[in-house]
Formats: sequence, structure tokens, C-alpha cells
Amino acid sequence: MVLTPELIDHISRVDLPGQDAQYLMAPMGRPRHPASAIPTTAKQAAILVALYEEESVWKTVLMQRVAHELDRHSGQVSWPGGKQESDDADLSATALREFEEEMGVSRDQLTILRKLTDIYIPVSGFHVHPYIAVADGSVEITPEQAEVDHVIEIPLADLLRLERRRTEVQIPHGGTMMAPAYVYQETIIWGATSMILSELQVLLRGINL
Repeated sequence: MVLTPELIDHISRVDLPGQDAQYLMAPMGRPRHPASAIPTTAKQAAILVALYEEESVWKTVLMQRVAHELDRHSGQVSWPGGKQESDDADLSATALREFEEEMGVSRDQLTILRKLTDIYIPVSGFHVHPYIAVADGSVEITPEQAEVDHVIEIPLADLLRLERRRTEVQIPHGGTMMAPAYVYQETIIWGATSMILSELQVLLRGINL
């Protein structure tokens, strides 16, 4: 998939698939959370879906977090991102700052195209706001070793071919469960990360017809 200026413009304007696309990848029994049902005490966070071209191949990047005993999401595959800080102008600024800190790519190289559908994560109490950005020119990813175990770069053509499968997944701090997941080069992507990826996949498939 090649992101022409016309397709990039279309991504910024087309209607979002929304929760219907997200919940194709939701674990069994996970309730939907409309805006009115999200607790007012929820912690605000943002992630960045960065689209960039490398050697004529358009890609995005996920990361596997370093394992920490006290972090419910430690060791999991996720989008670069994190909690909003008081100095952030807004949640899009949070997404850009976190990407810069974790991936080593200057926020000045990235242009926000739009916000995807937000998602509430009950287990950690985070209200996550996903943003799509496109990079201006090539990027050099230099992950922050204290936070990032390794990065998973996925060409958009491969992303479009990923299929939902029911897979045994590891729960942080022990145990397993069966859940919908994507498997990319032996990396298992599930939970909120796969739900956001599912909306992105449906969005890109829709504009690539």
C-alpha cells in the first residue's frame, strides 16, 4: 500500500469505523464503554499510530514494553504512548511527546492526521486517545531502552493481510487466557492494542478498495 497525498488526505476526512471495528478484537465479555460510561476518575493517555516510508515501503511501528513488576501492561505489545502530563498542550501533544521519548523520533517530523476512536481500559483505568500521524521524510527509530524491549515494524501491506485468530495469550504477572489476536512474525498482538489496530485496518482497507 502506497500512501499518496490523495490517500493521506482521505484518511484525514473519511468517517471512522468506530467501536464496531474495535470490538472485532475485544476479549470475550469485554463490555463497551460509551463516553457516558467512562469513569470521571479515568487516567487520560494517548498513543500514536505513526505512518512512515522506508525504502519505498510504508510502515507503522509497535513496541514490546520492558517488563516491570508493578506495571499491569509491562511486557505487552503496545503502540508507543503513555499518560498525559500537565505540560502537554492537549492529548495529541501527549501522543507526539511519548512517541519522541520512546521511539527517538522528533515530534517535528510528524504531522497529526486525525484522532481514531478512543478506548477505555478497565484493568488499568486508562482512557486512551489514539492518533494517526504521518512522517515527513524518512525516520530513524532509536528506542528508549529503559521502556522498550524491542520494536515491531509492520509494512502496511502486511497489516492489511493480518487476520483475526483466537489465541492463548499471556496475562501480565502470570496466567493465560484465550482471546482474539493478530500474530505477526510470531508476535502476538491482543487487547486494546489489537482493538486500535483493527480500526486502523478497517479504515485502510476501506480506502484501498
